[in-house]
Amino acid sequence: MKEELMEIISCPLCQSNDLELVVNERDEREIREGELICRSCHSHILIHKGIVQALLEPHHKVIKEAKGWVELLDVPEKKYEFTDTWILALPFIRKDQTPDQESVKIWNQVGKNFLNNLEKFNWKDKKVLEIGAGRCWGVAELARRGAYAVGLDILTHKYIGLETADIWFIAEELYFERVLGDMHKLPFQPGSFDFVITTSSLHHTDTIQLALQEILRVLNENGRAFFMNEPCVLDNQPRPCMNESPEVQHGIIESRPKYNEWIALFEDAGFKVEDVWIMDDMHVILRKDFSKDYLLEMPNQKEHLARVPLLMRNGYLSDLNYINLNWDIKNEGYQITSHRNITGPFLIKGRNLVHSEVRRYIDPIISNQAQFNKSVTHILNEIVNMFEIKQTNQIPNWASLACEESCDLRNELKMVRQTIDEFRDRLKARDEEIHQLKTQLSHLTRK
Repeated sequence: MKEELMEIISCPLCQSNDLELVVNERDEREIREGELICRSCHSHILIHKGIVQALLEPHHKVIKEAKGWVELLDVPEKKYEFTDTWILALPFIRKDQTPDQESVKIWNQVGKNFLNNLEKFNWKDKKVLEIGAGRCWGVAELARRGAYAVGLDILTHKYIGLETADIWFIAEELYFERVLGDMHKLPFQPGSFDFVITTSSLHHTDTIQLALQEILRVLNENGRAFFMNEPCVLDNQPRPCMNESPEVQHGIIESRPKYNEWIALFEDAGFKVEDVWIMDDMHVILRKDFSKDYLLEMPNQKEHLARVPLLMRNGYLSDLNYINLNWDIKNEGYQITSHRNITGPFLIKGRNLVHSEVRRYIDPIISNQAQFNKSVTHILNEIVNMFEIKQTNQIPNWASLACEESCDLRNELKMVRQTIDEFRDRLKARDEEIHQLKTQLSHLTRK
């Protein structure tokens, strides 16, 4: 961290920018160890290995997701990814760098889209926040192009998270800030950034609207949000079931909004779509929408309720994913072990005997309960699919109704304003009459 970050960072708990910087260790590049102390709520935000640790009191879903990424990526079969050479090749890894040839195609396509998209703007001296910076290859590219770049992620692990930045610093003469934080509670002051970008990150939440509101808050008046490589389901296609994906199996959220749902989320958060295109995935450029009268078009109107599915609004999608993953309550993988060298084998044998006897009585009950859970889960998924189809078909009617109600409300407000103006005119006339009477009374008193 460098001192310049103090100009835009804020307390993640109370949003105060009244922070005291304590430096314990620095090198030729930055502050490596220290802390930020919030004078308002007295929170302590550590600085460790140059990373601002602003993930205070994280939501349990964020903790679960961070743990899931480590479990998914930090495994022996992926050790080839834990080298400086592999990191510095990102996003254009070569076929000889990995046994997973499919990942080469995916990485190269993501990288090609990313670099092509960056060509749309001049990044020099722009303040840019990348959410979901991960291995820091994206934020490093922004720094190369002259941006004041800040990478935010929920992981710090080297080769997976923000500590990977040190590899880029050593290999190249560039610098960018790193902040451990939550995109639902961005630890930055309002209007801090010219751009907020993501690359395949925004769909890793079941409360997208909350993240969008935070992004809107930290963008300046002319700022843009640039979301790249986001999965998008076309409106005429069925929504894919992600329950069997490795990410969901490890507790990582995988939302799959349809195209019209993405657009509705953007607009209801207060954005105007400047450009959007589908190339492998969705890419969209957004700006703040100053044309909306937010006193009349609050995001809880019926139009919003119809356009954004109930599952996405209330975070029920993650609950449904949990049910789909855990309906089978059988525990076939349970193993009886013992750490005792001598008595251990006898203990294991005895416990297995007891366990088998207990299972004679318990297994039929467990099996019936598992079958019941399976049936209920199937019914719930069918209801959700029917609800989404019905809701999609009703969108035009609700939108029309919301528009009519908005027009009626505007007309009523116009009439109220006219009435207020009439009363003001009457009061003004009365004031003049009172002033004249006071003048006459004054003359009479003098006589």
